[in-house]
Amino acid sequence: MKIRHKPPQGDVSEKLTFPLVNESEPFEKADADFQFAAAVAGFGMQLRNSSHAGTWTMDDVIATATDAKGDDEHGLRAEFLELARTAKRLIVND
Repeated sequence: MKIRHKPPQGDVSEKLTFPLVNESEPFEKADADFQFAAAVAGFGMQLRNSSHAGTWTMDDVIATATDAKGDDEHGLRAEFLELARTAKRLIVND
């Protein structure tokens, strides 16, 4: 993976390169933060009717986010879940 970023005080962007290794681990073995991030990405794909969503549905987004909610110290993950549930109701009633 290659990303570019510009330090806050800099004028020139820097390129960082990270090798990605597919260890063929099932999604269920990924840590909770990764799973929650996948649910957020899936939510965006559902809203856009993206072909990249694969077989995921809004129910999958909600179930994955619920399972990966974790400690949620500031309540932001719970807020996302409420947003996803509301979107699901609006989409079904559309």
